[in-house]
Amino acid sequence: MINQRFGRWTVISKMKGFEKNNRYLCKCDCGNESIILGFTLRSKTSTQCIKCYANRNNSKSKNPIYNIWSGLFTRCYNKKHATYKHYGAKGITVSDEWKSFERFLDDMGPRPTDYQIDRIDSTKGYSKDNCRWLSKSENIKRQVTRIIDITGMKFGKWTVIGRDNTRITPKQVFWHCICDCGNEGSIIGYFLRKGESKQCRDCKDRAHSEIHSGWFDRLKMKDRNNER
Repeated sequence: MINQRFGRWTVISKMKGFEKNNRYLCKCDCGNESIILGFTLRSKTSTQCIKCYANRNNSKSKNPIYNIWSGLFTRCYNKKHATYKHYGAKGITVSDEWKSFERFLDDMGPRPTDYQIDRIDSTKGYSKDNCRWLSKSENIKRQVTRIIDITGMKFGKWTVIGRDNTRITPKQVFWHCICDCGNEGSIIGYFLRKGESKQCRDCKDRAHSEIHSGWFDRLKMKDRNNER
């Protein structure tokens, strides 16, 4: 085991006098030396010195990639999180290898500025073979290509003409629509599908006016009948 690495430990020499439980003098990457039981090295129970172990959380939390890594588990396994329905609920998981932050860091490498983690195949989970760093602008374009095309579909009085490329956002999809009256508008797809936008404002105001005018006519008729 001499000169072999186990985590941050490098084995320097074997200690004498410990025949049943072999012990080794090891040196941590930080420079600290300590005598470690052989089976704890092989089982990966001991991978670093006490000082490095105590500072592990602080050093990781200061690494922006650590926040990205921990976010994978939040959206894939935390059922109470708002994004779980888009990931964990759809069967998206994190590979066993990536349950180690160090392995994730080795596989992905340094993150370029303003880049995001991206799954090459959106139907598969987070793993070395299915993930890469992708610029924010490219990631938005990929999200756009995954959007279901509703061109030509009718929602209330709205008929969808096509995607509104002048209004591209990472969370909302706008569609160029034309109302039965001829008015055009840019409507969020969610509002169309949920029936929260069924017509242009002119048609809505006109319908509102007709409802109230009919109510006013009925009220006047009722007053006349009462006078008789």
